[in-house]
Amino acid sequence: MQIIFVKIFTVIIHLISTLSYSVRIVGIRTRKIAISFALFNIMVLISRTSNSFQAPLLAKWIENNIQNNINPGTFEIRLILLATTFATILGALLIPTFQRVLSKAVNNFSIHKSIPKLLLHGFTKSGIKQLNTR
Repeated sequence: MQIIFVKIFTVIIHLISTLSYSVRIVGIRTRKIAISFALFNIMVLISRTSNSFQAPLLAKWIENNIQNNINPGTFEIRLILLATTFATILGALLIPTFQRVLSKAVNNFSIHKSIPKLLLHGFTKSGIKQLNTR
């Protein structure tokens, strides 16, 4: 069960890491570099929090296997690497969409001036409609 959480955290970490390459472009397009980085730093906090959960879970899983005289197994480690590869490819495919969504979030942040208000606006009918328009 721990290994499943490790894989989930791995996907989150690498997906956000891959999407980080598009933040600079959004900052330049919107001419609001500081707001762009500030909004993305919230996502980086999620990634780093995932990392702080992932490492102890993985270490405990390996220690338990060693203690029970079970080979920690290359199969599970390969699945973690597969999750990493999947997240990186998914992140690369989502970069254009992420740029569009983050650009709109950066522009709306100038109006709402609050992350909770910005998130609530994103789930309203007008916020969803705004994301669908190019």
